[in-house]
Amino acid sequence: MSSAHAYKLPPALRRSAPSRGPASPAGERATADGDASPTGADPATPLWDLIEDPAHLDELADLAEQMRAALGRERQAIAALDPDLMRLVDDDKRRVIAGLESLTERAGRTRVAHPASPERRHQVATLVRLVRAEGQANGLLIAAAREAIAAALGEVEDGYDKHAKRTAQTRPLRIIATI
Repeated sequence: MSSAHAYKLPPALRRSAPSRGPASPAGERATADGDASPTGADPATPLWDLIEDPAHLDELADLAEQMRAALGRERQAIAALDPDLMRLVDDDKRRVIAGLESLTERAGRTRVAHPASPERRHQVATLVRLVRAEGQANGLLIAAAREAIAAALGEVEDGYDKHAKRTAQTRPLRIIATI
């Protein structure tokens, strides 16, 4: 995926190292990539642990289900090599991420009399972990598809350049034509 399409997750959803220093003057702690957590909590704390309101936890579960559905459609698009479907899936994933950003901003400010149960938190945590695993699997599938297309086009990796980047050459066209 090109850097133009890279997703930037809200700080509370990123896996990050613990803060490298004291809290910032605004009371926020910096994540490993320099962003401040809008909730003021340790950036390594998962969002489902920050949410007390059961309605917000249900919203997180709904967003996770939407992302799972988008990742499933993405796998279908990769298998079919369908760029139009990939663009639609990309839009869906961006909408889910916008929803997660909104939820992250609201979650740290909401206090309720009856917080969500530990069982529900565990269910949502499991769902979010499934989404992460499916996202990683889709990344591997994309890499395998790219390698298969490169092989079909005759691109052969032949080594590394001085910047440790792989270099490739295309086989002669007469060899490609026989494939």
